[in-house]
Amino acid sequence: MLVSHATLGRVRGFWLFSAIIARYCTSRVAGRLPRSLVAARASLRTSRPRASATMAAHYDASRIPPAAEELIAEESAWPPKEPLRMAPPSAARRTREALDRIDKFCSDTFEDALASDAAGDAQKRLEFLRRRPKRKRRYTRFDRTLATSEAAKKAALLLDNLEQYQPWTDENEVRQYDELADAHGWDKSRFGAYGVTPSRTVSRVLDALRERGARPCGTEVVVLGSSVGWVAFGLSLLLPKASNTIGLEILGTRVYAANVAASILNGVRDVCFVLGDVVEQAEAQCRDAALIWDSLGYGAENGGRTEGLAGATKGAKPGCVLVTYDALPQDPRLSAWKALGEPVVLPNSWTARQRYYLYVLPGGDGPPLSVKTDERALKYQEMLAKFRNREMVLQRMKFDGVDPSLLDPPRQNALSPLNEDASLLALLNSHEGYNHKDSDTPDGAAPEEDISKVCADFAKVLGTDSIRGFL
Repeated sequence: MLVSHATLGRVRGFWLFSAIIARYCTSRVAGRLPRSLVAARASLRTSRPRASATMAAHYDASRIPPAAEELIAEESAWPPKEPLRMAPPSAARRTREALDRIDKFCSDTFEDALASDAAGDAQKRLEFLRRRPKRKRRYTRFDRTLATSEAAKKAALLLDNLEQYQPWTDENEVRQYDELADAHGWDKSRFGAYGVTPSRTVSRVLDALRERGARPCGTEVVVLGSSVGWVAFGLSLLLPKASNTIGLEILGTRVYAANVAASILNGVRDVCFVLGDVVEQAEAQCRDAALIWDSLGYGAENGGRTEGLAGATKGAKPGCVLVTYDALPQDPRLSAWKALGEPVVLPNSWTARQRYYLYVLPGGDGPPLSVKTDERALKYQEMLAKFRNREMVLQRMKFDGVDPSLLDPPRQNALSPLNEDASLLALLNSHEGYNHKDSDTPDGAAPEEDISKVCADFAKVLGTDSIRGFL
């Protein structure tokens, strides 16, 4: 029988392919066979003369992984007695339809959530645009030509920076404002109200405190409700003997703007602004306060201002003075404050005749406002400021026959006036309200009628939450 080379090649290829498949299936099924059958097959394999040691080790039953041994049972048999059952096509179709329904439900729900969020964001955006000021407002003015010293030039840059801030133009600020007012129930006609008390007005308030005998024992100045820092910066520049000026504000956007502006005064004054609620932090911040300036706009009916001032009263030292735009609430915890004469009437950015109430905690007798400095010590104080070597300066004073104790001048009061820098003082005294000049409010002027409560009640009747809603 003659066989062609092509046919013989196909037979050999088929035989080789069958051998490979058989060996693969044998190796796959070996893990499913009972251990006795596996051992028997291994012995048959090793008895062949042509089998290598590597192949014998491959089929050695002792090399079966531990995890596979746990799955092997002696009574198991292969092939199974009953054939494996496959799911009918209808079950696969129902499963596929169920998965499609779940996928459609999830996608529809996700799209509805996106649409709802987009509608809510659009509504908030429209509300923000409705409340946003329509034009940029100018709050203060000052004479920049008076700034000749380095400190005065930095102060002029600071005032320019603060003037660039415009309230209610940042969506984050509006969102924080709404969340805080809703969470605490604060009256929006008072809380968050933005206005500027210029440095000239602050200077006149400080003059009134000195004239009425205020001599606090503390060394720091604290502003409650400091906003972006107009009052805090004015106090820090006008009170060079105060060790530090601290502003406490609850709106984060304004605290950030104030600390950015404070960096301009590096090397001139120490000013810092803290984010927090006065109800929780007033007591800790006022422990060494010589002056507390109350700029809180909560209103007496909300209770936040009363709680904050009660904490400040508990932490302050005797002799501490308090300046506030409203009379103190009738609360037993605030009874320790005594009025320091009649209210002072001065201008600011929102009115030409604003009342400033002055109070003091009795019992304090702080250092004097002015101290006479020995002229012989001035040279050595300048030497100390230049070389920063105290021991060397003291040795030089002893060599010159000058009392070394003169190097440290007596401590001055934190309310001591600004006398060392005439340029800076002139610049600050030129800082006044843009709409209400300082000359329009002479000393002893009568205050305007207080109609804020009437306007707030009228706004509520009209259905708005703020007086800005109907002006």
